[in-house]
This record gives sequence, structure tokens and C-alpha cells, in this order.
Amino acid sequence: MCLPYVMKHGGEMIGAGRRVIGLPWYSRDDYPAIRSMMVDAHVLASTYDQWRMAAENNERVAQEAGLEVMRVMIEPEEFATWCAKRNLEPDSRARSQRAQEAVQEAVQEAVQERQQPE
Repeated sequence: MCLPYVMKHGGEMIGAGRRVIGLPWYSRDDYPAIRSMMVDAHVLASTYDQWRMAAENNERVAQEAGLEVMRVMIEPEEFATWCAKRNLEPDSRARSQRAQEAVQEAVQEAVQERQQPE
């Protein structure tokens, strides 16, 4: 998704004509629950610190490629509900889909804010 303007989301500036991607992100406290609920837990790092190091590297690589990265918090209960509503298994595909959906939601929110009279 490419944004033709700069918008705010969660206090961060995003956009300015660059492609924005959503990156699933987890809190240290939620990581064990996230890992245990995923059908593909074997692809996630066994510890939060290992996951965080890899995620930050992926984020840096994407940014170096000219992409804008939006960290999308994935919380266990919310994600389980989100997957159930869509009849999806909690896996890497669903995590990526949720992250991209959050980017789209942020874009829609920014567009609505821009359309409101000041």
C-alpha cells in the first residue's frame, strides 16, 4: 500500500509516498502465549529475545529497501478472535494478513481525518 501523504499512526509518521508494510510485533509478556497458540510455532524463535533480534533485522532490511514499516502489535486474545471470525488458522499467513489489514485501517483513518473540516 503506497501512501501519497504523511499520516500519523500511534504517534509515528508514516507514508510520504513510500510503500508501507505491516510487520507483526509482539510484546515480551505476550510472546509465550503467542508462540503456544500458533499452528506454526516451529517457525517462531524459541525466545522473545531471539525473535526480537530477527524482527528488528527484517525491519531494517525492509527500510533499507525503501519500505516504510509499521509495527503491528499482535495480542493473543485479539488475534485469536480475529482468526476465528475469518475462519483462519493462527499462522504466519494470518499474522501477515492481520498486519496488512492494520496498515489499511490506518490509511482509512488518516483519510477520514484529512477529510474532516478544521
